[in-house]
Amino acid sequence: MKIEVGDKVRITAEFDLDDVLTDPDTVTAKIVKSNSVEVVPSPTRDSEGVYYIDVDIDVAGRWYAKFLGAGTVFKGLGYTFYVVANRAD
Repeated sequence: MKIEVGDKVRITAEFDLDDVLTDPDTVTAKIVKSNSVEVVPSPTRDSEGVYYIDVDIDVAGRWYAKFLGAGTVFKGLGYTFYVVANRAD
């Protein structure tokens, strides 16, 4: 999937305990943009053990997203993705 500046991207994380989707007591997320700016969005619960964040893409380069679940399920999930400048730039 090609991601361009101006896109909105949904990043989803699944938390499980013994292969069963389970809600952690707390879920946090952090985005690090390619220009090193950090954003801390509030994850949205989609269903048991499934959370997401919607990210507005505003700069080209390598981005990093991280979810952290704590409590009932302790798990960290990291994602790296690349953004290209759109043709209008």
